[in-house]
Amino acid sequence: MAGNPLVVKLAGDQGVDITWASWAIGSIVPGLICLALMPVLLYRISPPQLRETPKAVEMAKEKLHEFGSFKRDEWIMAGTFMVLLVFWVTGRYLGLSASLVALCGVCILLLSGVLNWDEIKGDKGAWDTMIWFGAFVTMAHYLSEFGVVSYLSSFISVWFEGLPVWLSLVSISVVYYFAHYFFASTTAQISAMYASFLIIMISAGIHPAGAALILAYLSSNCAVVTHYGNGPSPILFGAGYVPLTTWWKAGFLMSLVYLTIWLTVGTTWMKWLGYFG
Repeated sequence: MAGNPLVVKLAGDQGVDITWASWAIGSIVPGLICLALMPVLLYRISPPQLRETPKAVEMAKEKLHEFGSFKRDEWIMAGTFMVLLVFWVTGRYLGLSASLVALCGVCILLLSGVLNWDEIKGDKGAWDTMIWFGAFVTMAHYLSEFGVVSYLSSFISVWFEGLPVWLSLVSISVVYYFAHYFFASTTAQISAMYASFLIIMISAGIHPAGAALILAYLSSNCAVVTHYGNGPSPILFGAGYVPLTTWWKAGFLMSLVYLTIWLTVGTTWMKWLGYFG
């Protein structure tokens, strides 16, 4: 998700070092539970009109047969992805930034002919993400530098004064999550709210590593609430298969499920890992 590197930077500004491994390990248990429950619950919340596709398997086999075995470009693409994944995981120990690793991957695909420059220029979504991400990073930096983050933190923290630590964690997480109704981009919400809410959590006595990660995970999950919650949402909604009321109802109900899982199983799992001290 495009906002995740921004989360890492903003957490780092508060002295919390989020690694690829800590992010992945901290999310694996609650993430798999959500992945397992989501289709089951959505099947109940919004039952599909088409429930049987007896020829789907046969059609898939036919298409795979038409594609044939892996070709040169596909082997190069698969190998490049695996190499990138390894260096994204280990790059911090080798002095390689995630951006440098990604750029090297693009160069490999260009030099090998798997991609050409016209294809890269035509990927409007990637260029759009890069330009907007640069603007959001800059904005987040100056919001912090000019004291806006500190001011918002001190203003909002009054709402949670005197609460037990566990109740502060739940309350702050719920407010942060449902604030996404007012944002059309997860990256925009992260740049505007993540740093201040992280400071509030830490001030409430929540362990910095756990606070940084739970807000990071909720920053992605909250995109479910509306049909404009992140970049792909308007495209999916625009297909016309899901009515607006159904989308918002499903989004709200799944939000309750996600919050429950991440704030119970998720925090228990992360506490066991030592992220909550």
